[in-house]
Amino acid sequence: MANQTWEFREFPGPRPDGENNAVVFLNEPARQGRGEATATLRNDGSVGLFYLVPGDLGASTTQTWHFKEFPAPDGVTSALAFLNASPRQGAGEVSGYARNDGSASDVARLVDGARATATSCVGAALRAGCCPSPTSVQAT
Repeated sequence: MANQTWEFREFPGPRPDGENNAVVFLNEPARQGRGEATATLRNDGSVGLFYLVPGDLGASTTQTWHFKEFPAPDGVTSALAFLNASPRQGAGEVSGYARNDGSASDVARLVDGARATATSCVGAALRAGCCPSPTSVQAT
């Protein structure tokens, strides 16, 4: 998109406030598409977010941004398995972080509605125990 500029926004913690508020923000119009946002999650639950304005997705809701947490000690392994599961995220569709306590998170994970409701570890699949305690937020 022509005439885009980078901006920065801080979302204070504690966890999960920063992560949840960053995802809600990314799902507001004019929404950012792949490669248009990068987030830094901090141990205190705050998030720093660089993003392009205006975003390519505009008011479209065909893809939404989500946040997911993978607890220690196997956070990195679980995050990689999740991100490589079908359908996988492509280039520019995820910002992931491995923490020094063995946990991992991804924020700004761009997914379509099908993954968010049918095949991810949200809803019934989470209750069945397919993944460790994720958090997923979707703006309505």
